[in-house]
Amino acid sequence: SRRAIIQHKVARYVCLPGEKFPAEFTHKDTGNSIVISSETFFSESSRFKACLLLSPINDTDYEQLHITCYQRSQGDVLFNKISYMHELSDESPLILTEHLFIFRGDLIGRQKRCSQVDASMSEILFEFHCWSMYKIIACGVRILREEDENRITEMDDFSSGGNGNDNTDVDDDDDDDDDD
Repeated sequence: SRRAIIQHKVARYVCLPGEKFPAEFTHKDTGNSIVISSETFFSESSRFKACLLLSPINDTDYEQLHITCYQRSQGDVLFNKISYMHELSDESPLILTEHLFIFRGDLIGRQKRCSQVDASMSEILFEFHCWSMYKIIACGVRILREEDENRITEMDDFSSGGNGNDNTDVDDDDDDDDDD
């Protein structure tokens, strides 16, 4: 059942106990960032799936798990930012062991399509940050092809209480730069 959860289309994210990356994440690295060379199927509508290995650290008590993914091209040009936030409560206890945090998103933010990003760029930097009491030990990314999108099915977002209102999905800085 764990494999089925990981292979399903994740609407927002899922957090599972464990430390072994699923084989489907074809690009992996230690730390909180990874550089991926663009592949022939890269397009403005491409999507990705990412997996982060989170480890608890002794720090102040946070009441939320906040993950941000920054995507940059050569020259450190930020073209996409995605954030996920999950409020921790009695119903969703603190993560005290290593966990895999899996999520998906658009490769290019909706507001940046067709104007500011060259789809022929040769590399993409994925940089992940965890703004809570967890450290990112390793990361993995898979660029989803159209057949991947068609093969996997929709899955509800993960939250212990079943309430998706605690999650925030941000594709960009929420400013409309259409005038630039």
